[in-house]
Amino acid sequence: FRINEILVRGEWVNPPNQPPTASCSATVLQSGPGWTYADLNGWGNDSDGTIVDYRWSFEDGSTASGPNVQWSFYNPLTHGRSESILLTVTDDDGATASTACWVYI
Repeated sequence: FRINEILVRGEWVNPPNQPPTASCSATVLQSGPGWTYADLNGWGNDSDGTIVDYRWSFEDGSTASGPNVQWSFYNPLTHGRSESILLTVTDDDGATASTACWVYI
């Protein structure tokens, strides 16, 4: 018996990698006209391995890494709208999954 391998036509082979799943949430900690300070929480699940990277991408082109990030959003011209944040998780075999969450500015 071999762990993480399957028997195919008498030969032991590694099964194909299963992609991870991702989810996120944004909780506003403080806000004012044109600015918001938020706590971003990301989750990833990989049924056949582990999540090795959490990457956050913001509308202004900046990025952050880690499952939990606190971030300041400031733009007085965008007061009263939602900004999307993209979370991409990567598993130990290089497969990725992405999801978006929003924060109200």
